[in-house]
Amino acid sequence: MACWEVSRFSKSILRKRSKKSDYKESGKYKIFGANGTIGYYDKYLINEPVILTGRVGTLGSVFIFNEPIWISDNVLISKVKNTDSFYFSFFTLKSFNFKSLNTGSTQPLITQTDLKTIPVIIPDNYILSRFDSLATFLFKKIDINNKQIQTLTKTRDTLLPKLMSGAIRVHGFKK
Repeated sequence: MACWEVSRFSKSILRKRSKKSDYKESGKYKIFGANGTIGYYDKYLINEPVILTGRVGTLGSVFIFNEPIWISDNVLISKVKNTDSFYFSFFTLKSFNFKSLNTGSTQPLITQTDLKTIPVIIPDNYILSRFDSLATFLFKKIDINNKQIQTLTKTRDTLLPKLMSGAIRVHGFKK
């Protein structure tokens, strides 16, 4: 019989700081803030799968990154120690009531300690592994679909003005 346990959300959480003066309009790597991309940088801080959530200002937004990225100091980074629990950790973090964790008086704020001490129910390794396999498949499919959408959008944006202006024609199509 499978054995579940109550534990704490004490995954490895870290922060590093970038200076706003280092941000650029274009650069090789995104700088991710609590609300999303806030600039670009020539270096990356992390090049492994991580789970990110806003620390100051925006609470409750949880993101996954699987690409090289720089993180602002307004974000908490969760690195999962057991790769079979990556997506379980993501969905567990998404289920937290961030409003109840808010310790800021004028601006919403959560700390590493706030997240690390939250009790969570952890399934056994077999269930974690099965869940992660399914979630990995689904998230890869979502990534593939998003890349196809971007490609199709670029193609549409390139062709539509040319079709409208008559610069190119579609053969076999009658007015």
